[in-house]
Amino acid sequence: MNDDNASFEYKDSESKLCSFGTTPYDAEEHQKIAQLLSAPLTKEDVQTRPGPSRVPLTYISGFKAIDKANRVFGFDGWSSQIVGFDMNYNKENKQGKHTCCFTVRLRITIKNGAFHEDVGVGFAESHREAEAIEKSQKEAVTDAYKRTLKNFGVALGLCLYDNEHIKTLNSLEDITMKENSMSIERNRNSLPSRNTTNKVSTTYCDVKTNQTTSYPKRRPLSDIDRESIKGVQEPVDHFFQDSGKEEFPRFQGEQVRNKQLEDSLFGLKPSDFDDVEHIL
Repeated sequence: MNDDNASFEYKDSESKLCSFGTTPYDAEEHQKIAQLLSAPLTKEDVQTRPGPSRVPLTYISGFKAIDKANRVFGFDGWSSQIVGFDMNYNKENKQGKHTCCFTVRLRITIKNGAFHEDVGVGFAESHREAEAIEKSQKEAVTDAYKRTLKNFGVALGLCLYDNEHIKTLNSLEDITMKENSMSIERNRNSLPSRNTTNKVSTTYCDVKTNQTTSYPKRRPLSDIDRESIKGVQEPVDHFFQDSGKEEFPRFQGEQVRNKQLEDSLFGLKPSDFDDVEHIL
């Protein structure tokens, strides 16, 4: 789509030949873009990761850099062109892992023809050669976008080369982390303790008088009450404990009597019972 001059051609509604990068900004547009480019990145625009010697590095992601460029120049107000693409090396070690490194030179042009160029580097490792090449190429292009866009102003990443601004961002992050931790601690202290028990209300509202009335307090047990309860409870306990012991001897006695009755009636004839009714 783009040639070496970082421009492309199209036809407008009047069929006039137009070329990107040849339309100057008017005074209002120029002032607006200059104002947007002068606003440095905020804490929400950047991220941090550990660097050499565990020193935190502050950076802007590729997504955020392109998104801010669309907001500053407009989605149709800038174009990009890869003007150089080189493979620095592609090596395979004894374990079969491939290591690739690519360098990309990128040019970004805005609609009035101004442009910047910069270099991005991508590095990747993988046991599959194609995957290592793909990842390193993508990383190099993303890095080239970020490095080229930062040349347009602090709003697109140039402020990340300012140590004072980095210190300000880090201090704001520390303050935010401290405020968040204090907020969490306050919320934790405001929660009820797990050891607390719900207290039962000792009052109620009388519907007739519309007044709050206390429940009658329970009278504590006296010694007489305790003796009365003990006197009732002990026989009941003894009954349940001894009832099982008494049932078996009673059943055994009935079995013996039935056996004696069967033995006494053994060998008798029906005629022997003729006088039984008279006897009874």
